[in-house]
Amino acid sequence: SFKTPPCRCFGFLVSKAKYVYTIDDDCFVAEDPEGNKINALEQHLKNISTPSTPFFFNTLYDPFAPGSDFVRGYPFSLRE
Repeated sequence: SFKTPPCRCFGFLVSKAKYVYTIDDDCFVAEDPEGNKINALEQHLKNISTPSTPFFFNTLYDPFAPGSDFVRGYPFSLRE
């Protein structure tokens, strides 16, 4: 099957691009609190250039913004 991890990894190996952006076939575009689809790559690049806690880095969006929620794996001890 061409949907197996080795096929995708082979694409990384032969790519001449500086960066390769990929998403699993069972993932869907995230939405903001108003239901608008977000540009995950743009938001990720913005978030990695923003200061974060020393314990966990949320690369999707600001979990403390009104109406947002925490991503899977965000430590419960930091959700206050």
